[in-house]
Amino acid sequence: MKNKWENARYLIDAKKCIDRLLFISDNIEKLQNIGLRNKINETQRDFYLNCCIVLDEQLPPKTNKKKELCERDEIINRIYYERDKNTAHKDNQYCRREYSSLDEMIEDMKKELLHVKDICSNCIPDAETLDFVSHDKELFRFVHHITPEVEEKILEKKHPFRIKSLNDENAKIYSVLNDIEDYKYIPEEKRKEYIVVISNGICFFEGIQERQDACIKMNYIYDENIWCEFDYKEFEKIKELTRLGAFDEYGIIQELPKDPIIQKRIFNILNNP
Repeated sequence: MKNKWENARYLIDAKKCIDRLLFISDNIEKLQNIGLRNKINETQRDFYLNCCIVLDEQLPPKTNKKKELCERDEIINRIYYERDKNTAHKDNQYCRREYSSLDEMIEDMKKELLHVKDICSNCIPDAETLDFVSHDKELFRFVHHITPEVEEKILEKKHPFRIKSLNDENAKIYSVLNDIEDYKYIPEEKRKEYIVVISNGICFFEGIQERQDACIKMNYIYDENIWCEFDYKEFEKIKELTRLGAFDEYGIIQELPKDPIIQKRIFNILNNP
């Protein structure tokens, strides 16, 4: 059986597929020139592959347990159907579900993923949560025209005192673990030479994605059980403050707007626990 946090990684990867679709839905006019249909189809394929990786851990393939559940559980049966008939290979008899909107598809996928988490509770850490956010790392940078140089300037502005390098000849150099899949291929005697970097991301939504990814990697290699959960109530405040101009799209604090009415609204939000 896989480590529970390895299963958690695939569940979160499926969750981030939904995050990507949420971002597409919120920015559809700005993304019309990138072949959205292919991007959405690709995202759906990734979603069902990741769901089935977790399900296969709970319901080993070619077993009565899987067969019996598929016969009585319409949602699980449909997830396997999507993976087997449309993702793993193209079946001539495949019947595609039709949606009236992208938002309808997203709600359907949310329902499926939450059901997978419930069905697979024995092989998923109790601490893990599914916090859906409208963000995709790649598409966000496309929409905001962010090159590596622009991103570096944004990070400098957000974190002016960050240390980019340490000029100390006595400092120990560690390798960064980017994916828990890589960890399996690192020789036992070299595993202590690897660390996990916790990134804050370029904006609020990316921050929660990055921190949860880091938690999964740390839990996996250090046998811990830490987690970073999204506080929706606090973020509603942040969204409103961003709308009022207190933050920009990267979460950088702005000068207080001159309009006294807007100032009052900002102060009311900040003073309201």
